[in-house]
Amino acid sequence: MRLSIQVTMCTGHLDTLRIVLEPKEIAAILIYEIKKHSLTWLCLIILKSMLTLSGDDNMKTNIIAAMLLAIFIMFATPVLGADSMPANTKAAFDKVGVAVYPSAVYCTGDPVIGVRLATSDSPEKVRTWYKEKLSSWTIFDKFGIWALVDRPGVDTMVDLMKSNNLVVTENLDLPAWHKLPANMTTEIVVALPRIPSDTKGGAILTIPPGKMPAHNEAVQEIMPIEVTGSMGSGEDMEFSLGSYFYIQDEDYREYPVVYTAGMPMELENRLYSISTTYEKVRIKGNLVVLKDGRWLGFDHSKPIEIFEAE
Repeated sequence: MRLSIQVTMCTGHLDTLRIVLEPKEIAAILIYEIKKHSLTWLCLIILKSMLTLSGDDNMKTNIIAAMLLAIFIMFATPVLGADSMPANTKAAFDKVGVAVYPSAVYCTGDPVIGVRLATSDSPEKVRTWYKEKLSSWTIFDKFGIWALVDRPGVDTMVDLMKSNNLVVTENLDLPAWHKLPANMTTEIVVALPRIPSDTKGGAILTIPPGKMPAHNEAVQEIMPIEVTGSMGSGEDMEFSLGSYFYIQDEDYREYPVVYTAGMPMELENRLYSISTTYEKVRIKGNLVVLKDGRWLGFDHSKPIEIFEAE
């Protein structure tokens, strides 16, 4: 059998104190952990935690608010201009239709996790500009956060983090964090967990060919397959092949999609984002069937396509 690992929270500190701490206090603990570990550590923990938070609604709201605050505490030297953005970030902005604020400074970030920009213009001026540019987006103004969201009916922090969103706020720490001029204290954070396909009806992500982890199982056949269901992640306990992403169909059958050993961090982040953002997806690839009738998972030697389920 396979056992899915659930990560309820990222540190022992939070596991003990989350009931009594406010979001800013929890965020401070997360910031401490970033300094002690790494930004990559935080990104993985947040994405793993989004679906596994337990407790009452107020507790969940506080935890998620804290994660939203802490995710933007990144330490990097900024570069000027939208043209200096990484190619994947600029492509994601273009696909979703988000423009870069004029004269904004790119600080750091990934489009799936969140891209930080900074400007010396006031938050009010920036918000007005984006409301005009993203006129079809709706305003989210709750829990002390002002954001534009690309779909209606977003009322909770969880819904916000599952939507493409743009947050504008004042952040007096930006100059110190990113070696900026003292007047650059308006923060623009763009998170795009729902990046559309290059073509209508096309794959939202294609996992490139890679190597299947070494195993001693006897393979009977490799057959084409399409599976529709919900994605998740866990630890393989049947073949001991490490961490993996899986898809569970409507009959609760679980198919390993891809094992994460040796996977680039950007791809792993994107897979975590898809598993937390989309309730259902359709995955197309080739299934490795063993002689005893079990399946090892999707064949890693061929591309694996992930589509948004209709």
